[in-house]
Amino acid sequence: MKSVTGFLSILFALSTSSAVAEPMVIYAQVGSTVTLPREHWVTSTPYVKWYFGELLVMQINSFGRVISDETTFKDRVSLSSKFSLTIKDIKLEEFKLFRCELESTNPKKTEHFTYSLYTVSVTKLGSPVLAGETIELKCEVGKMFKGVQLRWQRPQKQDLTADTRIQSTNDGKLTVNPVTAEDHGEWTCVVTYQERQAHASTQITVIDFSPVPPQPLYTSNSSPLHLPCSFPPHVSWSNLKDKGIQNVQWAFTSSQGGGSGTKDILVTLSLNPKLSWNNNQSKNLDVSAVEKSDLDLSLGINRVTEADRGTYTCILVFNSRTLQKEIHVEVLNLVASPGSEVFLGQQVNLTCSLGHPLTDDLKLKWIRPTFPSKEHKDSSIFPIPEAREGDSGRWRCELWRNNTKLVSKDLYLKIVAEPMVIYAQVGSTVTLPRKHWVTSTPYVKWYFGELLVMQINAFGRVIKDETTFKKRVFLSDKDSLTIKDIKLEEFKLFRCELESTSPKMTEHFTYSLYTVSVTKLGSPVLAGETIELKCEVGKMFKGVQLRWQRPQKQDLTADTRIQSTNDGKLTVNSVTAEDHGEWTCVVTYQDRQAHASTQITVIGRA
Repeated sequence: MKSVTGFLSILFALSTSSAVAEPMVIYAQVGSTVTLPREHWVTSTPYVKWYFGELLVMQINSFGRVISDETTFKDRVSLSSKFSLTIKDIKLEEFKLFRCELESTNPKKTEHFTYSLYTVSVTKLGSPVLAGETIELKCEVGKMFKGVQLRWQRPQKQDLTADTRIQSTNDGKLTVNPVTAEDHGEWTCVVTYQERQAHASTQITVIDFSPVPPQPLYTSNSSPLHLPCSFPPHVSWSNLKDKGIQNVQWAFTSSQGGGSGTKDILVTLSLNPKLSWNNNQSKNLDVSAVEKSDLDLSLGINRVTEADRGTYTCILVFNSRTLQKEIHVEVLNLVASPGSEVFLGQQVNLTCSLGHPLTDDLKLKWIRPTFPSKEHKDSSIFPIPEAREGDSGRWRCELWRNNTKLVSKDLYLKIVAEPMVIYAQVGSTVTLPRKHWVTSTPYVKWYFGELLVMQINAFGRVIKDETTFKKRVFLSDKDSLTIKDIKLEEFKLFRCELESTSPKMTEHFTYSLYTVSVTKLGSPVLAGETIELKCEVGKMFKGVQLRWQRPQKQDLTADTRIQSTNDGKLTVNSVTAEDHGEWTCVVTYQDRQAHASTQITVIGRA
């Protein structure tokens, strides 16, 4: 390590014209600005001459004109209003004796004061240091006088004695272990002697991450997330290379399900020939920051999920040690069970959670659509025993710490009328009846999921879907929707949207389609054999009735050969020619009927 000299000004003046006193000691740092104070004298306007050895540096002559040296000290010396001498950028070879000569004419008197300059040197580190390393500094003076005190000041001027990482000795030695980002900056050796101080400084460059926001970082499900990992302006990429950077990574430790504690490597930075991230996993990461700045290693997640809860670690591996910064992420999620679209009167539970119990300093606030200015409950579950129209709208869950809102999550709850259940056989024709409404001529839209199947627009024109339902749908005179040759994959939710302008209102009606299927015999049966048929529905609701019709529509109960059960099973013993033809299962529910048929071929007579 190199030494840079520093200074402290300590002066001893001549007290009489006949005797020369001890020189005033001046400590100075090479390259600094030094002031040699003129001693108080009998007259306020003496003639003043300043000498460096025998060289006249500066004087005020008998005419009051200031004359300065134009060789050694050219443009580097000046006099204050009290005629003290200031020297800028003092050189090592100038640390010798200076002399001030004062002369007055009334009374006639001459006196000399001398100044002896000594260096103060402090350690200069040859290169930046990594956070976590140890630094050792030394403050030395050109000559140590009895009573001289040496102490160190850190960049933020805090008291060193309160920091257990720092040890200093009376002879000017300083050890910092381990170094942190707070140690970056100018460290100063303060030399105190006879109530005067001088300072000598050295610059310490610490390589460490820029501070991150308070942790944990709180975000909500589906929101973007910024994971900061960058360096302060005093750090350059060449600094990192000089310290032997080997590898840069982001790792993730999940907290879901208790977490396994295993760090998964998310991305690795390719250092050559150009900085770029190699993505090692499937998370939806934004790695564009490094393209704008070599020293911005931050990541982004475009849409956070619950699986993103955990600890993210930015890791820099150097030859001598590893720097890493951890960021703990909490994700607030708000869900509705059984779903965000529920039927009128149905029970709904809203759950707002971080995925683990809240600590005592955290609490939840609920804001519901009907009372947006009011808060409700502070538990993680908000139960709605029976959903009402007033429960429809935007619900908000907020996470608070004391008086600070950390994050919030919104959920739109949609309350709809319970779907009309429609049973049908695959391949049959189905009609979805439009419900009676307040106006006889509303605008009508029919949807299959989010697909607009058919509508009557504001001009009364009928527009049909020309893809999935091409030529298979039409509207009746009451705007009910009829679907021909319905497919198995179409047994889902249909929706009818009615809108009127006078009065202005909109309403939705939903239709849930379920299949009815019956046994199909693979071959004809001989007269006298037994057949067994089964009628099944996609979902059995309370109140659904199943019954069978024979080809001739006769009453089955009068025929002892035939047994049927309430769950749709049918047995025909000793089949006869009269049993030949179409057997039909009739499904009755809420005053609506659906039919599903199968063909029985009987050979011979019994």
